[in-house]
Amino acid sequence: MKLVPWLALLVALVYFIVMSSVLASITGDAEEISLAWLVFGFPAIFFARGLTAIAINAGLPR
Repeated sequence: MKLVPWLALLVALVYFIVMSSVLASITGDAEEISLAWLVFGFPAIFFARGLTAIAINAGLPR
């Protein structure tokens, strides 16, 4: 089992949940989750890929 990609995906998921909650609390509208996905979801995916590459290059086991 490849641990590093799962950890990076978990970090990205937590980032997405926190940022979408912040956006929903700022706007006061829970319907903004679709907007939050566009604003924070796609960058979170690339963030996870970047974390995976950094961790593998740092020598962590795949």
